[in-house]
Amino acid sequence: MEQTQKAAVDPVLISRRATAGALSVSIRTVDALIARQKLKTRRVGRRRLVILSSIREPLATTVEYPD
Repeated sequence: MEQTQKAAVDPVLISRRATAGALSVSIRTVDALIARQKLKTRRVGRRRLVILSSIREPLATTVEYPD
């Protein structure tokens, strides 16, 4: 019998919640970064997913938070 192996595939798109966890910020901050086009996203059905490479790119030297 042959043993099948699944190739490990890194995700290309991640949820807003996972993005918030990766950046150690709130989901609201992720939404603000999306609104300011600091993070690139794609729609998949009704979900808005963040493109992983846009998180890895330098967002900015500082993140501005609303007062």
